[in-house]
Amino acid sequence: MLYQLLFSLHDKVSWLSWLNVLRYTSTRIIAATLTALILSLLLYPWFIRTLQRIQLGQVVRDDGPQSHFSKRGTPTMGGSLILFCLIVPTVLWSDMSNPFVVLATLVTAGAGVIGFIDDALKVRRKHSGGLPGRLKMLGQFVIAGTASWFLFDVDAGALVELCSWYPADGCTAPAEVAGAVMPAPIRYRLALPLINFYT
Repeated sequence: MLYQLLFSLHDKVSWLSWLNVLRYTSTRIIAATLTALILSLLLYPWFIRTLQRIQLGQVVRDDGPQSHFSKRGTPTMGGSLILFCLIVPTVLWSDMSNPFVVLATLVTAGAGVIGFIDDALKVRRKHSGGLPGRLKMLGQFVIAGTASWFLFDVDAGALVELCSWYPADGCTAPAEVAGAVMPAPIRYRLALPLINFYT
């Protein structure tokens, strides 16, 4: 978003030609890191005070270890601001025309929603139970399954078949994915070339 706007100015306004550096991923990583740092430093003190004021504190089981009682009343839902400070710089400084960036952002946000619901239920019920484990797993499987479906069926080139270069078959990985792959979720004998997320 901000990256596309600023980068488009580098060849239109002469004194902004230095914005050409934004085409480098390393420059945008530094900019995103600084943006996240500034956002967290500015927002966290206010956020913690707000949570304390409305009494959104950590609920601790009464039958738990004695050392855990010190956590009682500690502001909860702090992860929501961490996600905010992660997603905002990503949207500002990443190439959002890259479907892999969008997918990674949505998967992160989806996992954050599960965590938010878990914390919200703990606070509302005044109990440490939160979201049942089975529902957490179901939510994570839905997110992972949707992401893998997108990678395999919407962008078939996003996944490579392990059988085409699986070491056990005496084959070697293509140069563009060697050393930068991970097994794809759900699908058997498929790998996700991680390098696609950085291009």
